[in-house]
Order: sequence, then C-alpha cells, then structure tokens
Amino acid sequence: MNLATSERAQLATLLLEKGPNFPTLCDDWNTQELAAHLLIRESRPWIAAGMFLPGGNRIVADAMGKITQQPFEHVVAQWMKGPKWGYLGRYLDSVANRIEHFVHHEDVRRGETTVGQWQNLDLLPCNAKPRVLSERHSAELYDAMRWVAPLLLRRSACPVVIEPIGFPRLVVADTGVVSTRGDCVVHVRGDIGEVVLWILGRNQVDLFVDGPTHLLKKSSL
Repeated sequence: MNLATSERAQLATLLLEKGPNFPTLCDDWNTQELAAHLLIRESRPWIAAGMFLPGGNRIVADAMGKITQQPFEHVVAQWMKGPKWGYLGRYLDSVANRIEHFVHHEDVRRGETTVGQWQNLDLLPCNAKPRVLSERHSAELYDAMRWVAPLLLRRSACPVVIEPIGFPRLVVADTGVVSTRGDCVVHVRGDIGEVVLWILGRNQVDLFVDGPTHLLKKSSL
C-alpha cells in the first residue's frame, strides 16, 4: 500500500476517533474544518485552487461553511472513499497526496501538544510521538520532499542544508554561499517525516535546526 492510501485510512480512523472538535496543528482548524478541507480538495479541486485567485478565499470559505454543516461522520466517510477516475485517479492520489495525507495525519496526532513538550519527548503522550515509518513510505516522503523543499524555502536569505537521516542531503536556496560563507547556512537534521513537517510550517517536531534561522522564509503550497 502506498503512503497516500495508508495515511488516508489512518487519518480517517483518527478523525472519527477524535470527533469534530479536536484541535489540529493546521492553522486554527479543528478536525471538522480539516475534514471539510480534505473533502473539498479532493472532490472540488477547482474550489481549493480558488484561494490563489482574487476573491477566492471567500469562495473557499463559503464551501467550507456548507460542508462543516454536514454530519462530521458523513464528511469523513465521503473523503475516505478515495479518488475517482479509476487508475488515473489512484496514480494522481499516490503522487499528489503523499505529503498532504501524512502532514494532516500528524496535524491531528500532535494537535494537543505544545512546542515546549517537543523539547523533551518524554513529556509527550505516546500517541503523539513520532512514528517509525517503513522504508518504502520514508522513501516516498523523501522523493516528495526533494521538490517541495526548494519550492517552499526558495525565498530564504541563506542556504538551507537538509540532512534527512538515511537519505542524501539536499541544499536549497543556495546562491553559492555554502562554498563562500559556510557559517551563513541553516542546517536541518532529523527523520524524514520530521523534516517534511518542519518544511510545511509545523513547529511541534523532533528536529535539529542550527544556524541563522531568522534568515529563513517559508512559503506555502
């Protein structure tokens, strides 16, 4: 089972377990709002894309409002059905949603944790601690991270050296500074899942980050 499919199943189960009012790490959304976002993104992608257009935020907000009025269990069940369009839909799902589903799964798992707790993993509840991913799923995350990281960190004012454990390092936002000014570099080191979460703007992570972090600039997808 690919990463996107596996994470979809686990996230759907967790959403139903937590109910509609559980906090997440995704902005100030609760699980009901997150489920609405997931369903819109999958069943009406043209609406989700509208947030990047003038007046698009209002259209997205209207769609979110309507879906959050539906029974939470129904929304999750609709999303759980997965993509349409046969083989093509399943292929696109495996590529486009591997990071999406993983990150939102962790948004719920870690939803009640604080940044302070992540300074000492012993303070975390067991069901919120970092998971050990299979080699296959870790490789899928790494492949996705290789194109997401340059995109989201491109505006940083210094190079970022990403060192996911067990995978080749990746240097992004590099304009030659790595070779000329080795001290003006941010180093990021940790498991691939933690790296991906950090790149996507999550702070509740188990990660080593060193260097002039004030020069970092993260964009959003």
